[in-house]
Amino acid sequence: MPNKLKFSTIALLAGVTAAVVTVSSANAQSGQDDDDGERFLIAGITAEYEPVFLGSKKNAVEPQIYVNARWGRFFAGQRGVGLDLFTYDGDLEFALGTAISLGEGREEGDDIKLKGLGSIDRPIEATLFGELDFGFAEAGLTVGRDIGKAHKGTFVDLDVSKDFELNDRLELEIEAKARWADKKFNQVFYGVNALQATRSGYQAYTPKAGMQTAAFSVGLTYKVTDRWSVRAEAESKNLLGDSKKSPFIAKQNGTAFGIGIARRF
Repeated sequence: MPNKLKFSTIALLAGVTAAVVTVSSANAQSGQDDDDGERFLIAGITAEYEPVFLGSKKNAVEPQIYVNARWGRFFAGQRGVGLDLFTYDGDLEFALGTAISLGEGREEGDDIKLKGLGSIDRPIEATLFGELDFGFAEAGLTVGRDIGKAHKGTFVDLDVSKDFELNDRLELEIEAKARWADKKFNQVFYGVNALQATRSGYQAYTPKAGMQTAAFSVGLTYKVTDRWSVRAEAESKNLLGDSKKSPFIAKQNGTAFGIGIARRF
């Protein structure tokens, strides 16, 4: 589901929300307004049926908390929590911003294929992104790095999306995206070091930097009322490059399905 924050991200969101309130209060007292004054909060719950990790044949249902919020230049949603550094509204709309979020980790016990490989903590991802709205479609470029201790790697995401308003209440969204990852990132998630080889029985494997994944998703949102909406989404994601050649990969593609309900406050 887009614009979602998992439950363990809420603590991070709470801290940024406190900062947003402080800054906004200061602006109000000084007679200054936010850049565009846009303020909203959309929150809900979703359930996703997806592979326990990309490369696994095993699937599981995962409940999640959905958050999409904005207070002037500050936001919380799909990119995590962050702020817009620069925006331009003209024939082409452009935005440049920065964010911090929790990426995907992995538990050794999720799949027998991971036995002996150990678990991977969720990375703390600091990102710089640019978004361009052409009118007929939107494109985004994100450069991110793990500033924690999960993989300490760097990645680059490219995405292209298009929204279609089918009627006053129904909206269709399609998106294609791809990720490049450096050697550190790929080694932690798809490599097998000497110790892991001894414990797992897999041969040691050292993937290089390169394209890691490509994905295509379709989402449908229905506005039940002005405040309530329901959504369904399907995504197909494929491993690329050295990642798909990892010895513990059982399936090079995975499909996820999600449904959710949200309220606008």
